Amino acid sequence: FHSLIKKGNTHDAQNLDRLTQHGITHIINSTPDLPSSWEKKCQYLRIDIFDLPSQNIRKYFDMTYQFIGLFFFF
Repeated sequence: FHSLIKKGNTHDAQNLDRLTQHGITHIINSTPDLPSSWEKKCQYLRIDIFDLPSQNIRKYFDMTYQFIGLFFFF
């Protein structure tokens, strides 16, 4: 399961060749400003959140779990 999940950064998310090379088809975009550049080639979950300790990320757990579950288990 974990080998199917890849963690990347802004540069990775904007590099279609790299995404394709690693077989990435689903992306969780957890930024307030980075565009979902490959919407015609990948499925996105957009979480509009800042990388700050004050942000409540728990409210996104269920949504994220469902997005991952839809891809891996159905």
